[in-house]
Amino acid sequence: MATQVGIIRYSGRIGNVVGYVVNGRQMVRSAPQAHNSKSPEQERQRARFSELTQLAKSANEWQKRYSKALNYKASAYNNIVAYNRDYLHKESAEPASLRLPHTYATISATLTDVTLTGRKLSATLSELSEGVSVCVVVLVGGKAISHIYTEGGAIALDIPADIKTGDIVHVMSQAGDASGLAPSVVQSVTAQA
Repeated sequence: MATQVGIIRYSGRIGNVVGYVVNGRQMVRSAPQAHNSKSPEQERQRARFSELTQLAKSANEWQKRYSKALNYKASAYNNIVAYNRDYLHKESAEPASLRLPHTYATISATLTDVTLTGRKLSATLSELSEGVSVCVVVLVGGKAISHIYTEGGAIALDIPADIKTGDIVHVMSQAGDASGLAPSVVQSVTAQA
Protein backbone atom coordinates (compact mmCIF):
# COMPACT_ATOMS: atom_id res chain seq x y z
CA MET A 1 0.00 0.00 0.00
CA ALA A 2 1.41 3.38 -1.00
CA THR A 3 0.13 6.92 -1.50
CA GLN A 4 -0.32 8.05 -5.10
CA VAL A 5 1.69 11.14 -6.04
CA GLY A 6 1.89 12.94 -9.32
CA ILE A 7 -0.41 14.78 -11.68
CA ILE A 8 -2.60 11.84 -12.73
CA ARG A 9 -4.35 9.89 -9.98
CA TYR A 10 -6.71 7.03 -10.60
CA SER A 11 -9.04 4.46 -9.10
CA GLY A 12 -9.33 0.95 -10.47
CA ARG A 13 -7.01 -1.63 -11.92
CA ILE A 14 -4.18 -0.95 -14.35
CA GLY A 15 -2.14 -4.06 -15.08
CA ASN A 16 -1.11 -5.60 -11.76
CA VAL A 17 -1.72 -2.39 -9.74
CA VAL A 18 -4.98 -1.14 -8.15
CA GLY A 19 -5.67 2.50 -7.30
CA TYR A 20 -8.22 3.34 -4.60
CA VAL A 21 -9.24 6.08 -2.12
CA VAL A 22 -9.05 5.78 1.69
CA ASN A 23 -10.23 8.73 3.82
CA GLY A 24 -9.77 11.08 0.88
CA ARG A 25 -6.20 9.90 0.15
CA GLN A 26 -5.34 8.30 -3.19
CA MET A 27 -3.62 4.95 -2.56
CA VAL A 28 -2.15 2.18 -4.71
CA ARG A 29 -1.51 -1.53 -4.04
CA SER A 30 -0.73 -4.66 -6.01
CA ALA A 31 -3.67 -6.49 -7.57
CA PRO A 32 -4.77 -9.77 -5.96
CA GLN A 33 -3.46 -12.96 -7.53
CA ALA A 34 -5.97 -15.16 -9.33
CA HIS A 35 -6.63 -18.59 -7.79
CA ASN A 36 -8.45 -21.61 -9.15
CA SER A 37 -12.02 -20.79 -8.13
CA LYS A 38 -13.30 -24.07 -9.56
CA SER A 39 -11.24 -26.36 -7.32
CA PRO A 40 -13.16 -28.98 -5.28
CA GLU A 41 -12.11 -27.22 -2.06
CA GLN A 42 -13.45 -23.87 -3.28
CA GLU A 43 -16.70 -25.48 -4.45
CA ARG A 44 -17.16 -27.21 -1.07
CA GLN A 45 -16.44 -23.97 0.79
CA ARG A 46 -18.95 -22.02 -1.32
CA ALA A 47 -21.61 -24.71 -0.75
CA ARG A 48 -21.04 -24.66 3.02
CA PHE A 49 -21.15 -20.86 3.15
CA SER A 50 -24.41 -20.96 1.18
CA GLU A 51 -25.87 -23.46 3.68
CA LEU A 52 -24.82 -21.29 6.59
CA THR A 53 -26.25 -18.08 5.14
CA GLN A 54 -29.53 -19.89 4.35
CA LEU A 55 -29.76 -20.90 8.02
CA ALA A 56 -28.92 -17.35 9.13
CA LYS A 57 -31.63 -15.89 6.86
CA SER A 58 -34.22 -18.35 8.15
CA ALA A 59 -33.47 -17.85 11.85
CA ASN A 60 -32.61 -14.14 11.74
CA GLU A 61 -35.97 -12.81 12.97
CA TRP A 62 -36.12 -15.50 15.66
CA GLN A 63 -32.68 -14.58 16.98
CA LYS A 64 -33.50 -10.84 16.85
CA ARG A 65 -36.23 -11.47 19.44
CA TYR A 66 -33.55 -12.59 21.91
CA SER A 67 -30.66 -10.34 20.89
CA LYS A 68 -30.61 -8.58 24.29
CA ALA A 69 -30.44 -11.89 26.18
CA LEU A 70 -27.73 -13.11 23.81
CA ASN A 71 -25.81 -9.84 24.34
CA TYR A 72 -25.17 -9.43 20.62
CA LYS A 73 -22.51 -6.96 19.59
CA ALA A 74 -23.35 -7.45 15.90
CA SER A 75 -26.56 -8.28 14.05
CA ALA A 76 -28.41 -11.54 14.73
CA TYR A 77 -27.56 -12.70 11.19
CA ASN A 78 -23.81 -12.09 11.68
CA ASN A 79 -23.86 -13.82 15.06
CA ILE A 80 -25.43 -16.96 13.58
CA VAL A 81 -22.71 -17.05 10.92
CA ALA A 82 -19.94 -16.39 13.48
CA TYR A 83 -21.35 -19.03 15.86
CA ASN A 84 -20.98 -21.64 13.11
CA ARG A 85 -17.58 -20.60 11.73
CA ASP A 86 -16.12 -24.00 12.65
CA TYR A 87 -18.62 -25.53 10.22
CA LEU A 88 -16.85 -23.72 7.39
CA HIS A 89 -13.41 -25.02 8.33
CA LYS A 90 -13.90 -28.60 9.48
CA GLU A 91 -13.21 -31.21 6.83
CA SER A 92 -16.02 -33.55 7.92
CA ALA A 93 -18.73 -30.99 8.80
CA GLU A 94 -22.30 -31.94 7.90
CA PRO A 95 -25.45 -29.75 7.84
CA ALA A 96 -26.61 -31.58 10.98
CA SER A 97 -23.73 -29.91 12.87
CA LEU A 98 -25.12 -26.39 12.32
CA ARG A 99 -26.39 -24.70 15.49
CA LEU A 100 -28.08 -21.51 16.63
CA PRO A 101 -26.56 -19.26 19.32
CA HIS A 102 -28.09 -19.77 22.78
CA THR A 103 -27.95 -18.55 26.39
CA TYR A 104 -28.16 -21.88 28.24
CA ALA A 105 -31.68 -21.04 29.36
CA THR A 106 -33.30 -23.75 31.50
CA ILE A 107 -36.27 -24.25 29.22
CA SER A 108 -37.11 -27.16 27.04
CA ALA A 109 -39.35 -28.20 24.23
CA THR A 110 -39.25 -31.62 22.65
CA LEU A 111 -39.97 -32.14 18.98
CA THR A 112 -41.45 -35.64 18.66
CA ASP A 113 -43.14 -37.76 16.02
CA VAL A 114 -41.22 -36.04 13.23
CA THR A 115 -42.25 -37.53 9.90
CA LEU A 116 -41.79 -36.52 6.30
CA THR A 117 -44.23 -37.95 3.79
CA GLY A 118 -44.00 -36.59 0.28
CA ARG A 119 -43.49 -32.86 0.82
CA LYS A 120 -45.37 -32.70 4.14
CA LEU A 121 -43.37 -32.50 7.36
CA SER A 122 -45.29 -33.07 10.57
CA ALA A 123 -44.16 -33.06 14.20
CA THR A 124 -45.48 -32.53 17.69
CA LEU A 125 -44.07 -30.16 20.28
CA SER A 126 -44.23 -31.49 23.82
CA GLU A 127 -42.85 -30.50 27.23
CA LEU A 128 -43.48 -26.89 26.31
CA SER A 129 -43.70 -24.53 29.28
CA GLU A 130 -45.96 -21.45 29.47
CA GLY A 131 -44.55 -18.51 27.48
CA VAL A 132 -42.08 -20.63 25.52
CA SER A 133 -42.01 -20.41 21.76
CA VAL A 134 -40.06 -22.54 19.32
CA CYS A 135 -38.30 -21.90 16.01
CA VAL A 136 -38.23 -24.85 13.62
CA VAL A 137 -35.95 -24.71 10.55
CA VAL A 138 -35.96 -27.43 7.90
CA LEU A 139 -32.66 -28.11 6.11
CA VAL A 140 -32.86 -30.03 2.84
CA GLY A 141 -29.59 -30.78 1.09
CA GLY A 142 -27.93 -28.28 3.40
CA LYS A 143 -30.30 -25.45 2.46
CA ALA A 144 -32.68 -23.94 5.01
CA ILE A 145 -35.85 -24.04 2.96
CA SER A 146 -38.62 -23.59 5.48
CA HIS A 147 -39.07 -22.22 8.97
CA ILE A 148 -41.84 -21.58 11.46
CA TYR A 149 -42.20 -19.91 14.86
CA THR A 150 -44.77 -21.56 17.06
CA GLU A 151 -46.14 -21.47 20.59
CA GLY A 152 -46.63 -25.24 20.69
CA GLY A 153 -48.83 -28.07 19.55
CA ALA A 154 -48.71 -29.78 16.18
CA ILE A 155 -46.48 -28.55 13.40
CA ALA A 156 -47.28 -29.06 9.74
CA LEU A 157 -45.00 -27.67 7.03
CA ASP A 158 -45.14 -27.89 3.26
CA ILE A 159 -41.57 -28.33 2.02
CA PRO A 160 -41.07 -26.33 -1.19
CA ALA A 161 -38.40 -28.62 -2.64
CA ASP A 162 -38.13 -31.77 -4.69
CA ILE A 163 -37.72 -34.48 -2.08
CA LYS A 164 -37.39 -38.11 -3.07
CA THR A 165 -38.04 -41.17 -0.93
CA GLY A 166 -34.92 -41.87 1.11
CA ASP A 167 -33.67 -38.24 1.13
CA ILE A 168 -32.46 -37.10 4.53
CA VAL A 169 -33.90 -33.88 5.91
CA HIS A 170 -32.54 -32.14 9.01
CA VAL A 171 -35.08 -30.49 11.31
CA MET A 172 -33.57 -27.91 13.69
CA SER A 173 -35.55 -26.63 16.66
CA GLN A 174 -34.77 -24.11 19.37
CA ALA A 175 -36.92 -23.04 22.34
CA GLY A 176 -36.94 -19.52 23.72
CA ASP A 177 -38.70 -17.46 26.40
CA ALA A 178 -38.09 -14.25 28.36
CA SER A 179 -35.06 -15.83 30.08
CA GLY A 180 -33.26 -16.60 26.80
CA LEU A 181 -32.68 -19.41 24.34
CA ALA A 182 -32.04 -23.11 24.86
CA PRO A 183 -29.44 -24.92 22.75
CA SER A 184 -30.73 -25.89 19.31
CA VAL A 185 -31.44 -29.53 18.51
CA VAL A 186 -31.11 -31.14 15.08
CA GLN A 187 -32.97 -34.32 14.15
CA SER A 188 -32.47 -36.22 10.91
CA VAL A 189 -35.55 -37.59 9.16
CA THR A 190 -35.71 -39.87 6.12
CA ALA A 191 -38.38 -39.01 3.56
CA GLN A 192 -41.10 -41.64 3.17
CA ALA A 193 -43.19 -42.32 0.06
